[in-house]
Formats: sequence, C-alpha cells, structure tokens
Amino acid sequence: MVAQTNPQRAETIARTIANPNRQAKALAAIARVVAQTNPKRAEAITDTITDPLWQSSSLIGITEAVAGTDPERATRLTERAETIAHTITNPTSRANALAIIARVVAQTNPKRAETIARTIANPNRQAKALIRIVRAVAATDPEHAARLTEHAETLAHTITDSNQQAEILTAIADVVAGTEERCEAIELTSESSGALARSGLCGCGRSSKQLLARAWSISTLEIPVSALPVVDTSTLHALVLDLTDEKDANL
Repeated sequence: MVAQTNPQRAETIARTIANPNRQAKALAAIARVVAQTNPKRAEAITDTITDPLWQSSSLIGITEAVAGTDPERATRLTERAETIAHTITNPTSRANALAIIARVVAQTNPKRAETIARTIANPNRQAKALIRIVRAVAATDPEHAARLTEHAETLAHTITDSNQQAEILTAIADVVAGTEERCEAIELTSESSGALARSGLCGCGRSSKQLLARAWSISTLEIPVSALPVVDTSTLHALVLDLTDEKDANL
C-alpha cells in the first residue's frame, strides 16, 4: 500500500478521487496508517474529511494508535469522534459508528462506553455494543457486567427480527457461559465465591443454556446437532410445548 511507504504521495492521489465518499474513505485509511508514526499529521488529514462517518472512523483509528502512549489525546479524540458520529444522518451508519466508539472507550472507561452505547437507538446495535463492554469489564467489575448483561437481554426481547434476536441472545449466552466457568473455578479454588455471587454476575438472570434454548426456539436457522447437548433440555422442551400450544390455539 502506498500509504505505508509514501503517505504524502498516497494523500495526493486520494485527493484526486472524484467520488466524495471514496475520497473520504481513502483519506481515513491513510490517516490510520500515518497515525502510527505521526498522530498530529493524521489528525490534520482527518480535519479535511467532510463526511462525518469517515471522519469519525478516522479519529477512532488515531485513538487506537495513541491510546497506549498519549491517553489524554486519546480521550479528546474519542470525545470528538462521538460528537461527529451524532451528526451522521443515516441511522444505521450512526449506530455502527457509535458502537465502534463504545468498543474502543470500553478498554479504558467502561462507564463512559455504556453512556455512549445507550445513545444508540437501534436495539440490535445497542445490545451488541453493551455485550462488548461486558466482555471488557466482566473480570474486574462483575456488578457492572451483570447490569449490562440484563439490559442487553431486555433489549434483545424488543428486537422484532427473530434471527437478529437469536444472534443477540446467543452472544449473551456466550458471555454468561464464560462467567459461569469463572464462578465454578472460584468456588473450587477460593473462599471468595460468596462475595462474587453477591456481586450479581454469578447467577444473574437466566443461565447460558436457557438463553441458547430461547435463541434457537425463535430462530429460523437450523440447530447444529453437535450443540444440542449444551442446551438446557428442560427449557427447550417447555418452549416447544409453548409453541405447540400456540399452534393448537390458532387451529
């Protein structure tokens, strides 16, 4: 890629692109590369991008490059990226941009990341953003993780597309399953299991098996046979009965 060997030449070429969206995308990509060695120049390039989607994306790219060495600049850049993201007129693009910002911010400021995630209007995108934050804080802040997990599940049940809802519930189940494994390990190796259980994450909401059963019951996708042993069979059976009763009632 020209940007890696001669970023100035790459920038010159990018500015000859007639299509505004493609030019913005190219400049954002160049800024990400330049940020590795010259964050100030990368930010200057970003300032010339007029498309809010690509400008926000470029700022996040610079943030990731400087986060380890210049946390103050990283904070300033993410705040600016968020402000710009809220000006994106396309709802899907805006949700995607905010979700990416929340993911990056979660590494250093989970509470701020949650605030950003909650501004996402699309429940599917917001739930995905919250799940990413849960992964970032589960080991260090189980109370926060438990609250976010419950909120993500609540959001999942507002999603009207069955496959999207199943995808979110499966992702939540994956997070909860990891927590269950940690809880079991703690119970076997330490005396702190009671404190962790009281924190809310261990045993919070429904089990991962129940969530998987629910996800598969509403999805139109086929269930892999190899996965059946990990599903809570009693819950799946109850769901099947509910569906059968509902079908009979409609006859």
